[in-house]
Amino acid sequence: MASGADRLARPQWSVEVDALLQPFRRPGMPGVAVGIVRAGRLVHSAAAGLADVEAGVPLDGRSNFRLASIAKQLTAAAIVKLVEEGRLRLDDTLGQVLPGFSGELAGITIEQLLQHRSGLPDYEDLMAAGYAGQIREPEILALLQSQSATLFPPGSAFRYSNSGYVLLGIVIERRSGMRFGQWLGSRLFAPIGMQHTTAFAIDASIPRRVYGYTEAGGRAQRTDQGSTSATLGDGGVYSSIDDMAMWLAALDDDRVLDAAQRRAMFMPVADEATPGVGYGHGWFIDHINGHLRHWHTGSSIGFRHKLVRFPQRELAVLVLSNLTRDDEPALTLADAIAGIVDPELRIAGNAPPEPVIR
Repeated sequence: MASGADRLARPQWSVEVDALLQPFRRPGMPGVAVGIVRAGRLVHSAAAGLADVEAGVPLDGRSNFRLASIAKQLTAAAIVKLVEEGRLRLDDTLGQVLPGFSGELAGITIEQLLQHRSGLPDYEDLMAAGYAGQIREPEILALLQSQSATLFPPGSAFRYSNSGYVLLGIVIERRSGMRFGQWLGSRLFAPIGMQHTTAFAIDASIPRRVYGYTEAGGRAQRTDQGSTSATLGDGGVYSSIDDMAMWLAALDDDRVLDAAQRRAMFMPVADEATPGVGYGHGWFIDHINGHLRHWHTGSSIGFRHKLVRFPQRELAVLVLSNLTRDDEPALTLADAIAGIVDPELRIAGNAPPEPVIR
Protein backbone atom coordinates (compact mmCIF):
# COMPACT_ATOMS: atom_id res chain seq x y z
CA MET A 1 0.00 0.00 0.00
CA ALA A 2 1.50 3.34 -1.04
CA SER A 3 1.75 6.18 1.46
CA GLY A 4 -0.36 9.28 0.86
CA ALA A 5 2.43 11.29 -0.74
CA ASP A 6 3.19 8.55 -3.29
CA ARG A 7 -0.16 9.13 -4.96
CA LEU A 8 0.60 12.78 -5.73
CA ALA A 9 2.70 14.16 -8.59
CA ARG A 10 6.32 14.66 -7.54
CA PRO A 11 7.15 18.36 -7.06
CA GLN A 12 10.14 19.88 -8.85
CA TRP A 13 12.09 20.21 -5.62
CA SER A 14 11.71 16.52 -4.72
CA VAL A 15 14.93 15.50 -6.47
CA GLU A 16 16.95 17.95 -4.40
CA VAL A 17 15.23 16.81 -1.22
CA ASP A 18 15.85 13.14 -1.99
CA ALA A 19 19.53 13.91 -2.63
CA LEU A 20 19.84 14.99 1.00
CA LEU A 21 18.94 11.44 2.00
CA GLN A 22 21.75 9.89 -0.04
CA PRO A 23 24.17 9.66 2.94
CA PHE A 24 21.59 7.43 4.66
CA ARG A 25 21.38 4.98 1.75
CA ARG A 26 23.95 2.48 2.99
CA PRO A 27 23.57 -1.30 2.92
CA GLY A 28 22.69 -2.83 6.26
CA MET A 29 22.30 0.47 8.12
CA PRO A 30 19.44 2.34 9.83
CA GLY A 31 18.37 5.62 8.35
CA VAL A 32 15.72 8.31 8.07
CA ALA A 33 12.14 9.00 6.98
CA VAL A 34 10.93 12.40 5.80
CA GLY A 35 7.48 13.89 5.35
CA ILE A 36 6.57 17.27 3.85
CA VAL A 37 3.12 18.71 4.48
CA ARG A 38 1.82 21.71 2.52
CA ALA A 39 -1.56 23.27 3.16
CA GLY A 40 -2.65 20.21 5.14
CA ARG A 41 -1.58 17.60 2.55
CA LEU A 42 1.32 15.17 2.68
CA VAL A 43 2.96 16.12 -0.61
CA HIS A 44 6.21 14.21 -0.27
CA SER A 45 7.33 11.17 1.69
CA ALA A 46 10.72 9.53 1.38
CA ALA A 47 12.86 7.13 3.37
CA ALA A 48 16.33 5.63 3.31
CA GLY A 49 17.81 2.84 5.39
CA LEU A 50 16.39 0.07 7.53
CA ALA A 51 13.76 0.03 10.28
CA ASP A 52 15.11 -3.28 11.57
CA VAL A 53 18.71 -3.92 10.58
CA GLU A 54 18.79 -7.51 11.82
CA ALA A 55 15.66 -8.48 9.87
CA GLY A 56 16.46 -6.30 6.84
CA VAL A 57 13.12 -4.40 7.02
CA PRO A 58 13.25 -1.09 5.09
CA LEU A 59 11.91 2.21 6.37
CA ASP A 60 8.90 3.83 4.72
CA GLY A 61 6.15 6.34 5.48
CA ARG A 62 4.26 3.84 7.65
CA SER A 63 7.22 2.85 9.84
CA ASN A 64 6.51 3.60 13.51
CA PHE A 65 9.29 5.46 15.33
CA ARG A 66 9.52 6.22 19.03
CA LEU A 67 8.88 9.97 18.84
CA ALA A 68 10.79 10.88 22.01
CA SER A 69 10.13 14.54 22.91
CA ILE A 70 8.13 15.31 19.77
CA ALA A 71 5.38 13.52 21.71
CA LYS A 72 5.27 16.41 24.20
CA GLN A 73 2.90 18.29 21.89
CA LEU A 74 0.54 15.31 22.04
CA THR A 75 0.70 15.25 25.84
CA ALA A 76 -0.03 18.98 25.88
CA ALA A 77 -3.01 18.58 23.57
CA ALA A 78 -4.34 15.75 25.73
CA ILE A 79 -4.17 18.05 28.75
CA VAL A 80 -6.12 20.69 26.81
CA LYS A 81 -8.85 18.13 26.12
CA LEU A 82 -9.14 17.46 29.87
CA VAL A 83 -9.57 21.20 30.41
CA GLU A 84 -12.18 21.35 27.65
CA GLU A 85 -14.21 18.61 29.34
CA GLY A 86 -14.05 20.29 32.74
CA ARG A 87 -11.83 17.63 34.32
CA LEU A 88 -8.88 19.98 34.92
CA ARG A 89 -7.87 23.65 35.05
CA LEU A 90 -4.57 25.11 33.86
CA ASP A 91 -4.21 26.91 37.21
CA ASP A 92 -4.69 23.69 39.19
CA THR A 93 -1.61 22.92 41.26
CA LEU A 94 0.33 19.73 41.83
CA GLY A 95 -0.86 19.79 45.42
CA GLN A 96 -4.43 19.62 44.13
CA VAL A 97 -4.09 17.05 41.37
CA LEU A 98 -1.33 14.78 42.75
CA PRO A 99 -1.47 14.74 46.56
CA GLY A 100 1.92 14.07 48.13
CA PHE A 101 3.81 17.16 46.99
CA SER A 102 4.81 19.74 49.57
CA GLY A 103 6.43 23.16 49.79
CA GLU A 104 7.14 25.01 46.54
CA LEU A 105 6.48 21.88 44.50
CA ALA A 106 2.87 21.72 45.69
CA GLY A 107 2.22 25.18 44.21
CA ILE A 108 3.42 24.37 40.67
CA THR A 109 0.57 24.81 38.20
CA ILE A 110 -0.39 22.71 35.19
CA GLU A 111 0.39 25.73 32.97
CA GLN A 112 3.90 25.95 34.41
CA LEU A 113 4.47 22.25 33.68
CA LEU A 114 3.34 22.75 30.08
CA GLN A 115 5.67 25.71 29.58
CA HIS A 116 8.75 24.22 31.32
CA ARG A 117 8.63 26.91 34.02
CA SER A 118 8.09 24.66 37.04
CA GLY A 119 11.59 24.58 38.51
CA LEU A 120 11.34 20.81 39.01
CA PRO A 121 14.62 18.89 39.14
CA ASP A 122 15.28 16.44 36.33
CA TYR A 123 14.20 12.97 37.36
CA GLU A 124 17.20 11.62 35.46
CA ASP A 125 19.44 13.39 37.99
CA LEU A 126 17.56 11.78 40.87
CA MET A 127 17.95 8.22 39.64
CA ALA A 128 20.51 6.01 41.35
CA ALA A 129 23.83 5.67 39.55
CA GLY A 130 23.84 2.60 37.32
CA TYR A 131 20.06 2.29 37.50
CA ALA A 132 19.08 -1.20 36.38
CA GLY A 133 15.99 -1.71 34.22
CA GLN A 134 13.56 0.92 33.00
CA ILE A 135 12.11 3.55 35.28
CA ARG A 136 8.34 4.09 35.07
CA GLU A 137 5.97 6.85 36.10
CA PRO A 138 5.12 5.73 39.69
CA GLU A 139 8.79 5.66 40.63
CA ILE A 140 9.39 9.07 39.04
CA LEU A 141 6.43 10.47 40.97
CA ALA A 142 7.90 9.13 44.22
CA LEU A 143 11.33 10.60 43.41
CA LEU A 144 9.86 14.03 42.73
CA GLN A 145 7.58 13.96 45.77
CA SER A 146 10.63 13.29 47.93
CA GLN A 147 12.09 16.67 46.96
CA SER A 148 11.68 19.59 49.33
CA ALA A 149 12.48 22.51 47.02
CA THR A 150 12.42 23.59 43.40
CA LEU A 151 15.46 24.76 41.42
CA PHE A 152 13.92 28.25 41.18
CA PRO A 153 10.59 29.84 42.14
CA PRO A 154 7.92 28.29 39.88
CA GLY A 155 7.04 30.55 36.98
CA SER A 156 10.17 32.69 37.24
CA ALA A 157 12.35 31.05 34.54
CA PHE A 158 12.43 28.54 31.69
CA ARG A 159 14.19 25.20 32.16
CA TYR A 160 13.35 22.30 29.89
CA SER A 161 11.89 19.54 32.04
CA ASN A 162 11.11 15.94 31.24
CA SER A 163 9.95 15.67 34.85
CA GLY A 164 7.13 18.10 34.21
CA TYR A 165 5.81 16.21 31.22
CA VAL A 166 5.94 12.85 33.00
CA LEU A 167 3.78 14.42 35.70
CA LEU A 168 1.39 15.70 33.02
CA GLY A 169 1.10 12.12 31.76
CA ILE A 170 0.21 10.96 35.26
CA VAL A 171 -2.35 13.76 35.57
CA ILE A 172 -3.95 12.61 32.30
CA GLU A 173 -4.46 9.13 33.71
CA ARG A 174 -5.71 10.34 37.10
CA ARG A 175 -8.21 12.86 35.72
CA SER A 176 -9.39 10.88 32.69
CA GLY A 177 -9.72 7.50 34.40
CA MET A 178 -8.04 5.95 31.37
CA ARG A 179 -4.57 4.77 30.52
CA PHE A 180 -2.43 7.45 28.89
CA GLY A 181 -2.57 5.82 25.47
CA GLN A 182 -6.33 5.26 25.66
CA TRP A 183 -7.02 8.94 26.37
CA LEU A 184 -4.76 10.11 23.54
CA GLY A 185 -6.28 7.52 21.24
CA SER A 186 -9.88 8.52 21.92
CA ARG A 187 -9.41 12.32 22.03
CA LEU A 188 -6.57 12.91 19.54
CA PHE A 189 -5.78 9.98 17.27
CA ALA A 190 -9.14 8.40 16.39
CA PRO A 191 -10.93 11.64 15.39
CA ILE A 192 -8.38 12.30 12.62
CA GLY A 193 -7.60 8.75 11.51
CA MET A 194 -4.22 8.17 13.18
CA GLN A 195 -4.89 4.45 13.33
CA HIS A 196 -1.32 3.27 13.77
CA THR A 197 -0.10 5.68 16.46
CA THR A 198 0.17 4.19 19.94
CA ALA A 199 1.65 4.83 23.35
CA PHE A 200 4.20 2.38 24.66
CA ALA A 201 2.92 -0.26 27.05
CA ILE A 202 4.65 -3.35 28.36
CA ASP A 203 1.89 -5.56 26.98
CA ALA A 204 1.47 -3.72 23.65
CA SER A 205 2.70 -4.79 20.24
CA ILE A 206 3.95 -1.93 18.06
CA PRO A 207 3.05 -2.62 14.41
CA ARG A 208 5.74 -1.78 11.83
CA ARG A 209 8.07 -0.92 14.69
CA VAL A 210 11.33 0.92 14.05
CA TYR A 211 14.31 0.02 16.24
CA GLY A 212 16.97 2.52 17.30
CA TYR A 213 20.68 2.20 16.60
CA THR A 214 23.97 3.90 17.33
CA GLU A 215 26.73 4.01 14.74
CA ALA A 216 30.31 3.36 15.77
CA GLY A 217 33.16 2.43 13.49
CA GLY A 218 30.87 2.26 10.49
CA ARG A 219 28.63 -0.37 12.08
CA ALA A 220 25.17 -0.11 13.61
CA GLN A 221 24.64 -1.36 17.14
CA ARG A 222 21.06 -1.73 18.35
CA THR A 223 20.49 0.76 21.18
CA ASP A 224 16.72 0.80 21.14
CA GLN A 225 16.01 1.01 24.84
CA GLY A 226 17.60 2.72 27.82
CA SER A 227 16.66 3.25 31.44
CA THR A 228 14.34 6.20 30.60
CA SER A 229 12.90 4.92 27.30
CA ALA A 230 9.59 3.60 28.66
CA THR A 231 8.26 6.74 30.35
CA LEU A 232 5.02 8.33 29.16
CA GLY A 233 4.19 12.02 28.97
CA ASP A 234 7.69 13.20 28.11
CA GLY A 235 7.80 10.67 25.25
CA GLY A 236 6.68 7.08 24.86
CA VAL A 237 4.55 7.49 21.70
CA TYR A 238 5.20 5.58 18.47
CA SER A 239 4.07 7.08 15.18
CA SER A 240 4.90 7.36 11.49
CA ILE A 241 5.31 9.98 8.80
CA ASP A 242 1.85 9.14 7.43
CA ASP A 243 0.09 9.43 10.79
CA MET A 244 1.97 12.54 11.92
CA ALA A 245 1.01 14.21 8.65
CA MET A 246 -2.60 13.79 9.76
CA TRP A 247 -1.76 15.41 13.10
CA LEU A 248 -0.06 18.36 11.37
CA ALA A 249 -3.07 18.82 9.10
CA ALA A 250 -5.37 18.81 12.14
CA LEU A 251 -3.45 21.75 13.62
CA ASP A 252 -4.94 23.86 10.84
CA ASP A 253 -8.60 23.14 11.64
CA ASP A 254 -11.00 22.43 14.51
CA ARG A 255 -11.17 18.64 14.41
CA VAL A 256 -9.07 18.17 17.57
CA LEU A 257 -8.38 21.63 19.00
CA ASP A 258 -10.48 24.72 18.40
CA ALA A 259 -9.00 28.05 17.32
CA ALA A 260 -8.62 29.37 20.87
CA GLN A 261 -6.91 26.17 22.03
CA ARG A 262 -4.52 26.29 19.08
CA ARG A 263 -3.67 29.92 19.79
CA ALA A 264 -2.83 29.00 23.38
CA MET A 265 -0.68 26.07 22.22
CA PHE A 266 1.44 28.42 20.12
CA MET A 267 1.52 31.40 22.50
CA PRO A 268 5.21 31.71 23.40
CA VAL A 269 6.55 32.38 26.85
CA ALA A 270 10.16 33.53 26.61
CA ASP A 271 13.19 31.38 27.27
CA GLU A 272 15.25 34.02 29.03
CA ALA A 273 18.52 32.21 28.24
CA THR A 274 17.86 32.07 24.48
CA PRO A 275 16.71 35.45 23.09
CA GLY A 276 14.11 35.21 20.36
CA VAL A 277 12.88 31.76 21.39
CA GLY A 278 9.75 30.96 23.36
CA TYR A 279 7.82 27.87 24.38
CA GLY A 280 4.09 27.27 24.18
CA HIS A 281 2.36 23.99 24.96
CA GLY A 282 4.75 21.33 23.64
CA TRP A 283 6.36 23.53 20.96
CA PHE A 284 9.32 25.87 20.68
CA ILE A 285 8.46 29.08 18.83
CA ASP A 286 10.79 31.46 16.99
CA HIS A 287 11.32 33.00 13.53
CA ILE A 288 13.36 32.15 10.44
CA ASN A 289 13.95 35.10 8.10
CA GLY A 290 11.01 36.82 9.75
CA HIS A 291 8.69 33.83 9.26
CA LEU A 292 7.09 32.23 12.31
CA ARG A 293 8.48 28.78 13.10
CA HIS A 294 7.07 26.15 15.46
CA TRP A 295 9.44 23.29 16.14
CA HIS A 296 10.59 20.51 18.40
CA THR A 297 13.30 17.91 18.44
CA GLY A 298 13.09 14.36 19.74
CA SER A 299 16.27 12.78 21.05
CA SER A 300 16.44 9.45 22.79
CA ILE A 301 18.83 6.56 22.73
CA GLY A 302 18.85 5.28 19.14
CA PHE A 303 16.60 8.06 17.76
CA ARG A 304 17.01 11.64 16.52
CA HIS A 305 14.07 13.62 15.11
CA LYS A 306 13.05 17.16 14.24
CA LEU A 307 9.70 18.67 13.31
CA VAL A 308 9.42 22.21 11.93
CA ARG A 309 6.19 24.00 11.10
CA PHE A 310 5.83 27.36 9.33
CA PRO A 311 2.13 28.26 9.64
CA GLN A 312 2.36 31.48 7.62
CA ARG A 313 3.95 29.52 4.74
CA GLU A 314 1.57 26.52 5.13
CA LEU A 315 4.57 24.18 5.35
CA ALA A 316 5.72 21.53 7.81
CA VAL A 317 8.65 19.13 7.60
CA LEU A 318 9.11 16.06 9.79
CA VAL A 319 12.37 14.10 9.92
CA LEU A 320 12.45 10.84 11.89
CA SER A 321 15.70 8.92 12.24
CA ASN A 322 16.64 5.68 14.00
CA LEU A 323 20.34 6.48 13.87
CA THR A 324 22.47 8.31 16.40
CA ARG A 325 26.11 9.17 15.84
CA ASP A 326 28.52 11.93 16.83
CA ASP A 327 27.63 14.41 14.07
CA GLU A 328 23.83 13.91 14.45
CA PRO A 329 23.06 14.37 10.73
CA ALA A 330 19.28 13.98 11.03
CA LEU A 331 18.84 17.05 13.24
CA THR A 332 19.83 19.48 10.47
CA LEU A 333 17.69 17.95 7.74
CA ALA A 334 14.27 19.43 8.57
CA ASP A 335 15.31 23.06 8.24
CA ALA A 336 17.45 22.30 5.18
CA ILE A 337 14.45 20.66 3.48
CA ALA A 338 12.18 23.57 4.40
CA GLY A 339 14.63 25.92 2.70
CA ILE A 340 14.59 23.82 -0.46
CA VAL A 341 10.82 23.61 -0.63
CA ASP A 342 10.39 27.31 0.17
CA PRO A 343 13.47 29.49 -0.51
CA GLU A 344 12.05 32.14 1.83
CA LEU A 345 12.95 29.74 4.65
CA ARG A 346 16.51 29.01 3.59
CA ILE A 347 18.89 29.65 6.48
CA ALA A 348 21.90 31.67 5.35
CA GLY A 349 24.99 31.47 7.53
CA ASN A 350 24.69 30.21 11.09
CA ALA A 351 21.48 28.60 12.27
CA PRO A 352 19.55 30.51 14.95
CA PRO A 353 20.33 29.59 18.56
CA GLU A 354 18.31 26.79 20.08
CA PRO A 355 17.62 26.28 23.79
CA VAL A 356 19.30 23.68 25.96
CA ILE A 357 17.18 20.54 25.90
CA ARG A 358 18.20 18.15 28.64
